[in-house]
Amino acid sequence: MQPGRLEPLGSARGSGGDLQVSALGELMLVDVHAPPQKVNHTSADTDPSEQSAFIITAHVRGTTRIRQRSLSVNLEPGDIFVRDSTQPSQVHSSTPLHQVIVRIPTPVIDAAGVSWPGSAPLVSRTNPAASAATAYLSELAKSAPAIRGRMQQVIADNVIVLLSAALDYDRKDDNELKADVLYRRACSYILRRLSDSTITAQAVASHLHVSDRYLQKVFSRRDQSVARFIWEQRLQRCRADLLNPNLAHRRVIDIAFSWGFSDSGHFSRAFRKRYNIRPSDLRRLSSESS
Repeated sequence: MQPGRLEPLGSARGSGGDLQVSALGELMLVDVHAPPQKVNHTSADTDPSEQSAFIITAHVRGTTRIRQRSLSVNLEPGDIFVRDSTQPSQVHSSTPLHQVIVRIPTPVIDAAGVSWPGSAPLVSRTNPAASAATAYLSELAKSAPAIRGRMQQVIADNVIVLLSAALDYDRKDDNELKADVLYRRACSYILRRLSDSTITAQAVASHLHVSDRYLQKVFSRRDQSVARFIWEQRLQRCRADLLNPNLAHRRVIDIAFSWGFSDSGHFSRAFRKRYNIRPSDLRRLSSESS
């Protein structure tokens, strides 16, 4: 997805409008202001080498119809729609529109233990969480280009948590919602403290005033453990930093230690097991390709 093209909406060559594309960690955020238009995103527009992703449309202004597979929905201000980036879709806007579109790679969602809807991807503006998420993304889009460094990842994590809350709001009973809220609070707490090498499941449970056993049960519902979540998130951050050309001057081990790893051998083995490549080799290949 290249800046200046309306790929989140489909193949929009010649459609006009104003786009602002910003990166937030592994997320991409596009602020779209466009005139009335019809856009077809066909199979030919999909790059087979591109990583699959969720495309989340937060509708801020105007009226738009989106079709994908057998679904056809009308979007009004405050609505959120989730579509699959690998599937064709059509967009028809009868009025000038303002949308904030977020592209989140599927592996990022999987790593966060989030289960997003495939059969019911519309979240109505009558859902207060959806309205809050749309308002937040609309404001975030204004400041996103100025966000730098690790703050990008912090905000990206918060975007996933907020969107997950909106998508889950009408689909869970009280006990499920309470467990999900606890899970997101735990994730948020962990993500803010990834650089702390001493963080443990017990410390997280203590901070949230729940038992370690209950917290582990909440994570196990997503086929995770607290420790595995911490390691996975640290590895993701290390990988992103190793691929970042602006951090090419930093030693691999310094990057690992900055994200909470305390043993170079453990880090190297975990990284190779997760990504099937040594950290130093990943950096070298990234440098050669840039």
